[in-house]
Amino acid sequence: MGKKQLEYPVNAVAAMLLIVALAAASCGGAGERGLKGKREVAIAFVGAKTGGSATQGLNFREGARLAIEEENGGGNGDLTVRLREFDTAGDVTQARSVTSQFIGDPSIVGIVGPAFTGETNTLIPELQQAGLVTIGASAVDKDLPSALASRTVYHRIVGDDDLQSSGIAEYLSSVERPAAVAYVHDGSDYGKQLAVNTERKASAKGVRSATIEVIDPKSGDFS
Repeated sequence: MGKKQLEYPVNAVAAMLLIVALAAASCGGAGERGLKGKREVAIAFVGAKTGGSATQGLNFREGARLAIEEENGGGNGDLTVRLREFDTAGDVTQARSVTSQFIGDPSIVGIVGPAFTGETNTLIPELQQAGLVTIGASAVDKDLPSALASRTVYHRIVGDDDLQSSGIAEYLSSVERPAAVAYVHDGSDYGKQLAVNTERKASAKGVRSATIEVIDPKSGDFS
């Protein structure tokens, strides 16, 4: 695997997989959200463009944009794919406020995002009801895939936080072998679950826990 492949943005992979999945679905007679019979469709980026998580969100958007540009420039038939952008600011309330905009747009056949567990968990029921496929590159709560008993639209391309915490615990116990570890998180769904799970698994491997602390990421004082 070359350097270019290693650096390929994870959200570009998500967008490419979404395009392929939708194309396959259209061959099987998908409904109005599929590609069948369409010459132009849109994929929605749903994530943070503003707020404290904007850097991560904009990186995801650029990955999706790259994949769509490559798809449109690849001579793959008459279909043109457009990117529509919806800013959630990484906030559950903001995510709810823009949901009707992309669910109500029949040109949108799939979503890249959302980026975070809270907003993803909030949107899954409505996405499922609308039959709008989504592929995420970040939200890692291990329970997200089972948020609905009959979930069929939600997918992701990264390991969940249970897998991440297992890897960190293994590294701490077998490589670093510290005298003790202090776990600090920001109180978010992701941060808290990752810290708690890592502490539990590392402790089971003999790594002593000094403390688990919560900080306010908006505060300038972390003493």
